Amino acid sequence: MAVLTNPNHMSLTIPDNGSRNNTNTPLTFLKKVFSRNDVSVICLLLAIVIKILLFFYFQQTDNDKLNQVMAGKNLLEGHGLTIKQVHISNLSKESYERLVGWPPAYSVLFAIIYSWCKDVDASSTIIDIICIISFFILLQKLLRQLKFPVYLINVLVLFYGCAITSYMEKSSPTDFLTLLFFVYNCYLTIKLFTQRKPVLQGILLGFFNVLPAWFRYMCIPVTFVIPCVLLWNGWLKKDRKLLLYGTYIMAMALLGVIALLSFQEPYVLATEKGLFWSNLLLLDPVLFSSYMNLKFILVQLSSLTGLSYTTGATILQWINLVPFLILLALLFFSSLKRKWLAANSWQVFMIIGTLTGICIFSVLALLSLRYSAHYGLTENLFWTYINEDRYFIILQFFIVILTAKWLFMNTTAVSNFKKWFQGIFLFLFTIEILHGAYFLAKNFTFDKRNFTYIVTQNHMIQCIDNIIKENKKKNTDVVVAGNISMANRSVLLGGKGLFVPAELNENEIYADKPTRIIAVMKSSELPFYKPFLKKEGILLEAQIGAFYFYSYYVKPTTTLKD
Repeated sequence: MAVLTNPNHMSLTIPDNGSRNNTNTPLTFLKKVFSRNDVSVICLLLAIVIKILLFFYFQQTDNDKLNQVMAGKNLLEGHGLTIKQVHISNLSKESYERLVGWPPAYSVLFAIIYSWCKDVDASSTIIDIICIISFFILLQKLLRQLKFPVYLINVLVLFYGCAITSYMEKSSPTDFLTLLFFVYNCYLTIKLFTQRKPVLQGILLGFFNVLPAWFRYMCIPVTFVIPCVLLWNGWLKKDRKLLLYGTYIMAMALLGVIALLSFQEPYVLATEKGLFWSNLLLLDPVLFSSYMNLKFILVQLSSLTGLSYTTGATILQWINLVPFLILLALLFFSSLKRKWLAANSWQVFMIIGTLTGICIFSVLALLSLRYSAHYGLTENLFWTYINEDRYFIILQFFIVILTAKWLFMNTTAVSNFKKWFQGIFLFLFTIEILHGAYFLAKNFTFDKRNFTYIVTQNHMIQCIDNIIKENKKKNTDVVVAGNISMANRSVLLGGKGLFVPAELNENEIYADKPTRIIAVMKSSELPFYKPFLKKEGILLEAQIGAFYFYSYYVKPTTTLKD
């Protein structure tokens, strides 16, 4: 043992290489406590319960999710993957028009759950719960496959259980599902490499490998990663088992993607097309967002230092840019050096994670390069694909697992440099775990009254419901327009929905029975609707938060447009 004495005359004992670890260090204490079997069970249950409560609290059936939910409901009712809507050519004539913009898998999954639940909000919540439970069980299984020590598995499980992520806050329907499938597909692929006769795993992998693309278009290239890895390793190793499964899974991938593209083309936001190199500088700070909730950190930093939120986010983007690209390059050349061959479970995971990360980054970079970041029909919005952190969810997961492996699983002597990073890693994880737990304790209510957006949304839904009921007594139809979510809610409440906002500005609006249009719009959207708002008879029915409810009565007409 080497003994050092600090200026305060306190003895610091440092174990020599190969000796026992100091039992007084925080890391040793962490290992001792979190390596117990009962702690493993507690961590798993805590992670599942906290994640379910967080998902429930943030759960919003609106925007993208509500469109896919409505398509699933209409599918179950025999109308296909469609949205029920009307047009100003005849507001009394409803039609079922095909859903565009999203792959069909979430709508189909919703239809299955809704078939026995019969409640829109409850059905989407059930999907979230099934996804959460499956994710944490599979996460434990995958980390055991990768030979992670028990204490580190428990820390990672708690971290993912308590982390408040952007896809959760936005209640996005497919982000967490794609991560779940990535984890499961990695688990199954490792089984193919490590077991002699993994027949069931091979069959399952052929099916589940295609699913991410059917939930999210940007995962189409990712579908071919695993079959390529299997075929390449089978070919060079002369392993007939890997070749056989690789051929089967590649065939399933091709059939699945062809079927998807035959059913529906990938949708790109309507905006100016060209070459926009500056968009690439807006890359999400992935190296930071992988470990922490940047919204929370930047808000705290702003309150402590006075640095604006936007300035802080921009600084992180610039700091992240070069190291992130270097990391991708290092991962690529590290796998290339091994000729993309995997000799153990970790190398299988590394190759799949590297190729998946490169695919996702390339797709997002290409879309951001080709399409302007300025878009929006009713508002002047600024957004690009590479800036959306939830699109990097799989890559963020891979970076966290990679970091944990590098910091805590090398058995050789740990340098002071690495010890500093171990401390930073555990500190960030502690912040996320405590933040999630504190947030729930402070804000959680089953009626979500502490969530301003949900409260506003509920008031808006109640307002529309009241208007529909009042006008039904007068034998008058109600058509909600402007806000897509409220248009869908109108359909659910017995009204109608107009889903093309620009139609409101046309000179003539027709209906073959008395109809009242309720145009729901934000204050920032009012300039776009000037032609509509200038019509004679426009009334302001209500104002809820930043949303205005304008009413316009349409008399029955005898001559209707085709």
